[in-house]
Amino acid sequence: MSQSVRNPARKKASAPAKPEVEISYTFGFDAAHRFATTPRGHKYSGIHGHSFQCQVTLSGTPRAPHGFVADLATVERICLTLRKQLDHTLLN
Repeated sequence: MSQSVRNPARKKASAPAKPEVEISYTFGFDAAHRFATTPRGHKYSGIHGHSFQCQVTLSGTPRAPHGFVADLATVERICLTLRKQLDHTLLN
C-alpha cells in the first residue's frame, strides 16, 4: 500500500496574468440648467449654462484578433451620439 503526501508549500504553476488595459475618450458639450427649488428673484433662479467635459473610460483584457479592449472608433461613435443628445439642451 502506498501513500502520497501533498506538500502545501508547493504551489501549482499559474499562467501569467493577462494585462489590464484602459482606453479613454473625452468629449465636451454645452448645456443649460436651472435650480428648480430656488425662490423667484434669487440670484440663481434663472436658466444658465455651463461647458461640460465627459470622459468615458473602459478597462479590460485586450481581445483577439486586434488586441484592443474595445474599438476606439466604436466608442467615439457612441460618445458622439450622446454628445448630440446633450449639446445645447436644457438638462432639467
